[in-house]
Amino acid sequence: MENKEWPLISVITPVYNGAKYIEEAIHSVLIQNYPRFEHIVVDGGSTDRTVEILRKFSHLKWISEPDQGQSDAMNKGFAMSSGDIIVYLCADDYFEPRAFFTAVKHLDRSKGIYYIVGGCNVVDINGQRLYGHEGMRVDFWCMLQYWRYIYPQNWTAIFYYREVQEKVGLWDIHLHYTMDYDFLLRSALLYNIVVIPEVLGNFRYIPGTKTYEQGTHPRHLTPVSKKYWKYLSPGKKLSLNWDYYSWRFPGWTRSKIPRPVKQVYRHLRKFLKDRSEQKRECE
Repeated sequence: MENKEWPLISVITPVYNGAKYIEEAIHSVLIQNYPRFEHIVVDGGSTDRTVEILRKFSHLKWISEPDQGQSDAMNKGFAMSSGDIIVYLCADDYFEPRAFFTAVKHLDRSKGIYYIVGGCNVVDINGQRLYGHEGMRVDFWCMLQYWRYIYPQNWTAIFYYREVQEKVGLWDIHLHYTMDYDFLLRSALLYNIVVIPEVLGNFRYIPGTKTYEQGTHPRHLTPVSKKYWKYLSPGKKLSLNWDYYSWRFPGWTRSKIPRPVKQVYRHLRKFLKDRSEQKRECE
């Protein structure tokens, strides 16, 4: 392809006091050798050397000002972007080589592929691989069940066309730990998210960060999941309630509920499931 034929990729990086790793993140974009990209960095008013590092790179678009948190920074970055493809890169994460070419190869409007998720390595503070995010589930029903399935947990491995975010909406600035989970669920209601086999990014799992300390705690994830249960059929909603409380309170379904109540519940769940299936057959 000629350079003008490659889609423009917008890389958006929110950062606050990220001097330790941000230079590596920036270099991981440059070594893609992708012909058309823009890298936008939204700094929340860092007090370390972050801004000094940003000034070293003339290709960056960046601002440094107080914000309302990571979601607010990402929304600002999206507003500053003009790319056809969007990807977010946190300041302590980095891309795999040729991730951009791989993403462009898989995204295809003509085939209805607007949103892809690649593999992601989870690495320690030194970049040593701890494990990968294999077996991710990206359909709406499975992602609601965060206690049972692995959903995508890092945005270096997620690429989508610009119109996706224009339709799904901005990041929720009121969510400081689970804005990504909320965005994924909103996306899955509107788009078919496609998992590709290639590894695209690396997520640094660092003690003291939001994700390490609180990001996957049930008290943050449960309200987000439950917010979307209203989109389920009655049978699935009932089933999800049972499964959630069985997981959240071990022994609850075995010892604290009278047997007749359990039997009624099971019959009701089966009835709703059968009715849902019959309805689909008639449509």
